[in-house]
Formats: sequence, structure tokens, C-alpha cells
Amino acid sequence: SSLGMPDGFVFLFMFDFFSTLARKNPIGLVEAFCRAFAPGEGPTLVLKSINGSQAVLELERLRYAVADRTDIVLIDEYFSPSDCAAMLAEADCYVSLHRAEGFGLTIADAMALGTPVIASGYSGNLEFMSDDTAYLVPVKRTLVGPDACLYPAEDLWGDPDIDVASELMQRVYRHPAEARRKATAARRAVLTEHGHAPAARFLTTQFRRIQDLMRSGFTSDVATCVEELLSGSCLSETGARGDREGRRSDPSLVRARRWVRRRAAY
Repeated sequence: SSLGMPDGFVFLFMFDFFSTLARKNPIGLVEAFCRAFAPGEGPTLVLKSINGSQAVLELERLRYAVADRTDIVLIDEYFSPSDCAAMLAEADCYVSLHRAEGFGLTIADAMALGTPVIASGYSGNLEFMSDDTAYLVPVKRTLVGPDACLYPAEDLWGDPDIDVASELMQRVYRHPAEARRKATAARRAVLTEHGHAPAARFLTTQFRRIQDLMRSGFTSDVATCVEELLSGSCLSETGARGDREGRRSDPSLVRARRWVRRRAAY
């Protein structure tokens, strides 16, 4: 393949190093693949990333985990959206052993293209995934810990079961007909329940709810804080006004400030 996809059966995962190695968890995926298959047994794992050059230590950690496994391919470069879609369609199975997801766009894209998916049974991706449409890996709720960059150490996320993930990878590899049936159901579900028309209906409903709340005089600390931040009147975590003293240390508001500052940096 001109996109770096090898011949034979391919497991694929795509991620951005800016989304952090800890959250996206490609090292966990490498471990699951190595438990599932001996070197040269048949399948290949392709890890397609971006921004590794901006996260050199994390990239080296991943390379160290891969070690001398020639059946694990690392591709760290930008591809066009159409090329990324082609990779997703060409893969035999997409795997995401994330510890948390906002939505899981590449997972949904793979499902929409009819590619079988193995993913952590946790976080935003469960909005469009089920045992009928994907192979879900159970997780154990754990503390984020001190090494996850953007994410508060005291928060919780889901650590996927690597043993189960390796078993599911073996299952998809050895029972492709079953995987294709599940992928067909996944494609149908994503396109009918989460396509453009359902999304438009959902957004229309949500905007109307927000308008009704605003007309009723509803306010919240988070909404007020974000509005102030977006207007540029308060970009400090410590704040200055006395009427905000009670809100300055609220974790959700601190995260909102950080989010807005990161967006302002772009």
C-alpha cells in the first residue's frame, strides 16, 4: 500500500500524541498484540500517529515498547483526510484501548466504513457502540495519576483489560466471518442512528433547550465562567473579583479556564 499498510491481516490504531500517550494508550495495545500473537504469526499491528516529533520522549517510549517486533509498524506523519479514511477502510480491524474518550471519532469512522472494531467499553464511544456492533473490552476504574499531562491526577478513567483485549484480537483474526457480521451491524447503526440527519435533529433539540433555559433566566457557575473567559475578561486561574472568590478553586471551573486558554493559544 502507498499509505504504508502492509499485506495480510492488519490491526490499525490512529492517534495524536497531543492527546497524550497515557489516555490513548497505544503501549497497552502493543502489549495486547504481543500477548495475542508470536512474532511472525500472521497479523500486523499498524500504529498511525501525528505529532510524535513534538513529543519525542513519548515517541521513544512507544518505540521501546515495540522493541524488535517487525510485525508492528509505526507511522508518524500527517495524512490527508481521504488517506486516513482509506487506511481505516483497508484495515481488517480497528483497535482502540483508550482510557478515556470524548467521542471516539476514528472509532466511529471505522464503523461507518464497515471495519470491525475492538475498543475499550468505556467513555464517550459508548454513545454509539454496543456488544452487538463491536468487541468491547472491560475496564477497571483507576486514578489518572501524576503522569497524564493535561488531566488531573485525582480524576478517574478506565484501564482496559489487556488479557481480554488480546483474546478479542485473536478472535477477530481467527473468525473473520463473525467480525464482518458485527461490522455490518455497526455500519448500519452508525449511519442510521448517528449520521447527518440524526445529528441535525439532536443539535436542533439541544439548541432549543438552551434557548428555553436562557429565556427562563437559568444561570450556572460554569456557563458564567466560560462566558467571561471567552470574552477575555478573566483568563486568570486565581481571578480578581470578590464575587468570584467562591468559584476560583472549583475543579470544573479550573478545567474550563485551562480549556479556553488552550483554545486561545491556537
